[in-house]
Amino acid sequence: MFKVTKFLVAAIALTCMIASPRSGTAQALQEIRIGSSVIGFSSLMSYFARDLKFFEREGLDAKIIYAQTNVVLAALTAGNFDYTNLATSAVEATLRGMPLRLIAVTNAEPLWGIVVRKDITQVSELKGKKLGVSSFGGTSYSAALYVLKHFGLRPKEDVVIVATGGTTERIAALKHMSIDAAVIPAPGDMKAEQEGFKILMDAGTVYKLPNGGMSTTVNKIRENPTEVSRVVRALVLATKFFVEPQNKAEVTKYLSRVFNNEVVEGLKDAGVKFASFLPDSWLKPIYYRLSQDPHFLTIPVSNEGVGVGLCCGAWLGGMKAVMLMENTGVRMACDQLARLGISVGLPCFMIIPYRGDIGDKLTYAVAHGQTMLPVLDALRIPYHIVREEDRIRQSIRRCITTMAVTNYHVAMIMGAEVCVENL
Repeated sequence: MFKVTKFLVAAIALTCMIASPRSGTAQALQEIRIGSSVIGFSSLMSYFARDLKFFEREGLDAKIIYAQTNVVLAALTAGNFDYTNLATSAVEATLRGMPLRLIAVTNAEPLWGIVVRKDITQVSELKGKKLGVSSFGGTSYSAALYVLKHFGLRPKEDVVIVATGGTTERIAALKHMSIDAAVIPAPGDMKAEQEGFKILMDAGTVYKLPNGGMSTTVNKIRENPTEVSRVVRALVLATKFFVEPQNKAEVTKYLSRVFNNEVVEGLKDAGVKFASFLPDSWLKPIYYRLSQDPHFLTIPVSNEGVGVGLCCGAWLGGMKAVMLMENTGVRMACDQLARLGISVGLPCFMIIPYRGDIGDKLTYAVAHGQTMLPVLDALRIPYHIVREEDRIRQSIRRCITTMAVTNYHVAMIMGAEVCVENL
């Protein structure tokens, strides 16, 4: 469903700034905080611009912070965020009176699939059936109304529209047959297709609505137009790079790491069904995929020791589990790892990014890298360091096998080479 050729940039009201000379490249990077409510195709360009250093080339250190849409918009208005990669929601908030402006658009149309049961072959067959959307009044709701009317169906009279929540909930509702169809954003629609459903059509083929980009406040544009122009320019250059044919191999590699995550698929192959995690930016796409996948029960935690305890408890209950955490978390969870592993014999499988690895540019990460392996050795926890993407699934299988045989903890350490932020 994803069409690279559908990506474009409309630098709204700021195009005159795009060709201005780049500034700040020889100076310390200026931090900007970007609020995001999803890691998906609608927000892809901001992540792509960050991960492939387009923001950095403009002298910007882009920190993308995940939160719910209403929280992002409130934080942006209050000045806690500088920007958001929300587009449609920002426009709707502006119409409600919030002092926001859309400064760039990266998608020509929404990337939403109309997902149905396999026995439904055309939109007209939705008559008398239930169609799931995220919420009443949301963008997927508007798309549903437009698509149904386009094909001669009357919303509410001919088709019952049901607010079912996020992507995970919509797929679950399809599986439990409480709805017959759903409007699902990419890549969730492709995930639903893997679960046995069918993408009937791309809503964007009839519902033309700019989707994805960057928004900020009126005050930001007024008080710091130079910074705003640098943000827009980074997005423009990132999108230009994304659509140019000669970059297809690198773009495909990036998309594979973000959306077709080998870690998530490897965990499925190994029979893991429970995941706990403490947020770390190197593993953020994995957290998102796990949380959006109905195969997994996920519980985020604020303390690594708690996460280790949950995973050991899941193992005791007969469920394979994984704990994902930054490598400093190994030190933080020493007591729980020792007590549960050595004293009780309850194991935990951990996936840990190798912060402080050779080549890491962050000074604070050096201590993490220098102490992680000695701590694991002191706790007698075997580990496997993975530096090639095609070795991830094999490493997960081997770790799970070792844990089952020894009834003791085991860790898979992900080198910077296989973490999205370090492409």
